Amino acid sequence: MINKDAMVRYRVINKCLVNRAKKYPSKEEIRLACMEALGVSYLSVRTIEKDIEDMRYNEELGFHAPISYNKRMKGYHYTVEDYSIDKIPLKENDLNALQFAASILSQFSHLSVLKDFSGTVSKIAEAVSIKRLTANNGLDFIEFDNNDYIPGGPFLEDLILAIRSGKQINFDYKKHGLDTYKNYTLEPYLLKQFKSVWYIIGNEPESEKIKTFGLDRMISLTITDTSFLVPEDFDRKKYFRHAYGITSFHADPEEVLISFNRKAADYIKALPLHHSQELISEGKNHSLFRFTVYPTHDLLMQLLSYGSEVKILQPASLQNALKDILQQTIQQYES
Repeated sequence: MINKDAMVRYRVINKCLVNRAKKYPSKEEIRLACMEALGVSYLSVRTIEKDIEDMRYNEELGFHAPISYNKRMKGYHYTVEDYSIDKIPLKENDLNALQFAASILSQFSHLSVLKDFSGTVSKIAEAVSIKRLTANNGLDFIEFDNNDYIPGGPFLEDLILAIRSGKQINFDYKKHGLDTYKNYTLEPYLLKQFKSVWYIIGNEPESEKIKTFGLDRMISLTITDTSFLVPEDFDRKKYFRHAYGITSFHADPEEVLISFNRKAADYIKALPLHHSQELISEGKNHSLFRFTVYPTHDLLMQLLSYGSEVKILQPASLQNALKDILQQTIQQYES
């Protein structure tokens, strides 16, 4: 396994050898350049010698670098003109990984926030001569979700800019089920995606409450000149730690026990509902799981999607909420 420091040194050595302004760098000059790049106060000459040897012969690296020492110039050089390890063709695994990444990026190329980034993949492809990345030879046998449209996508760029610059935003918002819209001012703290929809979470100065808004329901958006600071007690990484979906509370999470039949249990083993998921017991027909989460509407809707394959054991509030919905559903069909 090649460690990170070694890879840095290989790149520095290569940079020294292709530097046309200072040809034939000595071993000491290479050593000092590596020390500066790594931010260390000492690096042995033996380490540099071994690095050069590895660049020449290490099959795992695959450089096969034509490095030679010129006695007259008292320095090292590449014997092949225009050689550089940056021009080494990628291995098959690297090509596949890059091609897959390019295919994923292409699904979002229509978003304004990525308009400049899409060209980066093209530059990479050109640099490593990957003909397979062209449209005619892409991964057309893989179908991605949300190929054409991401709800709220047009607002992403402005929201990222507002969060980074610490500026309030103002927007018109139309809730589902209503014909009218309302105007809001928000200090944007965090962007979150859930089930293909983007949400903005932040403080509403008027109510001094943390609120969540779906970008798909925004009518317009303006970045104001009013600055704000994110409170020290708001941790972006922890805000949704105990949440399933986009609803979070300041209260303590609850222990949720759920019994899944064998089919549903296999599904959530493969794709856990939440990072707190624990398998408590496993029987022939049913498995018991424990979650430490907020018993939110989002969680309830997800559990309803399993139908008769799931049974909530606790808390009683979540169990009763699910029973109420099922009873209302039955009444709707019987009326």
